[in-house]
Amino acid sequence: MTPTLQEEIRQSKPFASLQQEVLLNIARTAAVLGHRMEQQFRPFGLTATQYNVLRIIAGAGSEGISQCDIAGRLVAETPDVPRLLKRTETAGLIRRSANPADKRVLRVHLTSAGSRLLQQIGAEVDTMTGDFFPNLSKTQLRALNELLNASRETNTPPEPAE
Repeated sequence: MTPTLQEEIRQSKPFASLQQEVLLNIARTAAVLGHRMEQQFRPFGLTATQYNVLRIIAGAGSEGISQCDIAGRLVAETPDVPRLLKRTETAGLIRRSANPADKRVLRVHLTSAGSRLLQQIGAEVDTMTGDFFPNLSKTQLRALNELLNASRETNTPPEPAE
């Protein structure tokens, strides 16, 4: 039988509320899955966030994407996107160039090395994500997905005013 969160973290007192237990359960699950993802990407010299960046840039196509757009599309907020991009650029996986229409805006493009790396690890990522929820049926996964989407709906911070 699967241990409860309370058993897993060896907490003897009950949680203050069901909401607190759910919040901590989501945080614990995210930490466990995040750690597994980091372990999977480590042999490729990537972090999960760098992989996310490469996928975003690849999805943008040949015209590339601005640094600001990358920041807005990341799964997890990252406070220093330019530094993250610099590390990824130093690794030879992306290149940055000035936008001809607005020299203040940098466009980010995937290099051929970045594209090859994404192709190389694609199958492993599919296998890895398939292994994350072995005890859940497709129906349960759909329900979980809907519940998580609904929980973020009221907790998403408003977009900053321009």
